[in-house]
Amino acid sequence: MRGVRHTAQSFFSKENPVNFVIILEALKFYKSRSARTIQVWFVLLYGINILPFILPFVDLNFDAYAQALGDLMKGSLPDGGLTQIMTRGNWIFLGLMVLTSLISSFFTLMYAVGVVSETDAEQPQHILRRSLASLPRLLLFGLLMAVPAILSSCLAFIPLIVFGVMMYFLPLNLALDKLTLTEAMQRSFESTKQRRFFIFLQIVLLSLLISLPETLVESLVPGETLPYAFVSTFFVVLRALVQGRLMGILYLLIVKKVQFVLPSKTTD
Repeated sequence: MRGVRHTAQSFFSKENPVNFVIILEALKFYKSRSARTIQVWFVLLYGINILPFILPFVDLNFDAYAQALGDLMKGSLPDGGLTQIMTRGNWIFLGLMVLTSLISSFFTLMYAVGVVSETDAEQPQHILRRSLASLPRLLLFGLLMAVPAILSSCLAFIPLIVFGVMMYFLPLNLALDKLTLTEAMQRSFESTKQRRFFIFLQIVLLSLLISLPETLVESLVPGETLPYAFVSTFFVVLRALVQGRLMGILYLLIVKKVQFVLPSKTTD
């Protein structure tokens, strides 16, 4: 078995803005020197994400809210406003969903750090420590971006998407290097120059490749909440790990200029 070695430059030609080799490699989330760790992460993250649907004190019934929202669209304001129609269980469910989304994003970061650090054979505890150390600065960045994100909704979130691609490597810069938030933002801005459209396309295409089977499988699931939740949670976890692997691969190619080895067919 021979390998075809590609430099980072060969991936970024104008004639080939979408590279399916990178996409296919990102989908192999199970491919790691520490495969057992990835398996544990998958099971753990699945358990965390399914919790909001099975806890006894949450309320998954939003029919009253949907009805009130429909009345509001017709010009009729419900008594007490929309927020008072929701039960305490509804609010707990929404809060848990936000929390699980943040935890999933953290696992995405950990996986990306693991991909970049794989050549150094770092232990999972070191990856966890690096990722945790970046959390305060990432949370600060999130708070600073809250108002601009809301304002960008007036323009279909296009400014937020553009800025997000510019800051694509910010989490890894914070986790891998002891940089201030400003330094990490500057480095991500410089690293993504002339690569932003390429990065954006890889993210979108990877999301589409996951969404297609997700939509198909979910259409075959009964309409009950729990069966649907068990299936959709699988794809939530899959998306988190796959996007983390993609981020790590792109960081190695674009920032570290690491050569990428592709297996070729066996010659007789």
